[in-house]
Amino acid sequence: MRDGKIVETDLVGDGPEGYVEKDQTLTYTIHFQNTGNDTAMHVFVFDEIDSDLNMETLEILDASHVMNVYREGRMMKFDFPDIMLPDSGASYAKSQGYFTYRIAMNPGLPASTRIENFADIYFDWNDPIRTNTTLHTIRLANGIESVINGVEVSIFPNPATSCIDVQLDEEIEGTIQILDMRGAIVSTSTIQGKQSRTSVQGLAQGMYMVRVSTAAGVIATRRIIILS
Repeated sequence: MRDGKIVETDLVGDGPEGYVEKDQTLTYTIHFQNTGNDTAMHVFVFDEIDSDLNMETLEILDASHVMNVYREGRMMKFDFPDIMLPDSGASYAKSQGYFTYRIAMNPGLPASTRIENFADIYFDWNDPIRTNTTLHTIRLANGIESVINGVEVSIFPNPATSCIDVQLDEEIEGTIQILDMRGAIVSTSTIQGKQSRTSVQGLAQGMYMVRVSTAAGVIATRRIIILS
């Protein structure tokens, strides 16, 4: 098996819809890993850019290995020829790769516009592995969405090793959810009042999202790093 891993973005929106302001630049990182049982000689990635992003602003920021980039219309091909990526059993660290690019939204997108991104990753000539899909939704001008504005939320420590503290500037009754970067909920706890402590023990090292919600909607979504 080869693993397409994840697409992650530097801009974390509010709530499940990922509400953000318009006219921003998004930075995407696509991760991949060879979890098979032999060396992958060639890796290439197809990523069709959302029509609400400006192709002319796309800029490559970083890559783990030598990479060639090709464009046909809105389809991008990120090619790693002769990458010779060892399998994770031979070297976990060297079995992984990534690349990062940034791209601006088209100017003046209307409210509720949804911007999605995913990639198909090929290891040699095996069937592609599809990543998760990221989502950003342009915030309504009057702020009408299932997000409660005006509540200040602090989550610490970050990075965390054993637990996280969630502090708010007003009392609520709600839930704290921890999600992995694929969007799966890996932990749920409750909060009553202005503060709650949530254990992160047993979670694998990596990047997660913390979502604080009440019955009225999502208050905040924050990115954290968990260290083992």
